[in-house]
Amino acid sequence: MIIESIRKRGFLRAGVSLGFQGFSWLNPATNQWQGFDIELARAVSAAVLGDKESIEFIPLPSSDRFDTLQNNQIDIGTYNASITLSREIISQVHFTHPMLYDGEGLLARKTERDENASTWINLLSCHPRIAALKGSTTHENLIHFFQSHNYNFDVALYKSPKEAYQAYDDGECNIFCLDRYLLAGIQTVLRAPSEHEILPYIISREAMALFISDSDPQWRATTTWIMRTLIEAESLGINGQNIEEFNENKDSYEYRFLNPPDFFCKYLGLDRHYVKKTIRSVGNYENIFENTLGSRSNINAPRRENRPWRQGGMLWCPNFI
Repeated sequence: MIIESIRKRGFLRAGVSLGFQGFSWLNPATNQWQGFDIELARAVSAAVLGDKESIEFIPLPSSDRFDTLQNNQIDIGTYNASITLSREIISQVHFTHPMLYDGEGLLARKTERDENASTWINLLSCHPRIAALKGSTTHENLIHFFQSHNYNFDVALYKSPKEAYQAYDDGECNIFCLDRYLLAGIQTVLRAPSEHEILPYIISREAMALFISDSDPQWRATTTWIMRTLIEAESLGINGQNIEEFNENKDSYEYRFLNPPDFFCKYLGLDRHYVKKTIRSVGNYENIFENTLGSRSNINAPRRENRPWRQGGMLWCPNFI
């Protein structure tokens, strides 16, 4: 069992990207990993080990992330990874509950706009060169988008995000294609962020999740329900600061959510306090999103589809009953 190996080792091995602002990047000022994906990994560590910092973060290029999991060099992939059928079949992985909904977009210089400053047809129709990452879904999505508009393009594939955005920033490519939340983070590190713009085109719809090996059904259930804990906590209005207010009325659904029965926990390989440990350590989904990608971050991205379903978003999870 993977969870037993983690406890015996004493720390979680989490694969992360080579560096995306807002998602997973090593802050040079603090030498600490930060971002949305990092906090999801910390949630797993808090639930499994009781300590959100008992993690070894292992940065990997997109092209290596699934092989590294199959070679048992990591326990979980906490990347911005899109859920696809081919990845489950070929790479033999399982994805947890979807944790981010997005779509791939296009980043370009404002000077590339058409003369009327409202469209980008000239740029898209004049055989642009597009920067993208190896090992991602981007290339196939670009082919579908440009063929559907009868446009031609060239793609330059790069191993790391830094190589890709530097090539774009240096003018080697006209466009950078990536998920829109990732593009918003990358725009902040370009030499002149205000001179660039994310175009009003969505070339794909993607659901992102953590992933684990398909060889251990318990580990899949464990990681999936830890992710759902974050979503349900937001839905119920529970966070690390007010959690005790919901831990008093034993007849309430909120109390049962915070204190799952022993046989639930045994099935997941967790102790009966794992929900409370998780929320006290990293907060709920809203806390994580706003602190890393949203209003309390330098990216200041809107939540869009990543709001609870009651607010018109796509976030939901099954009941904890």
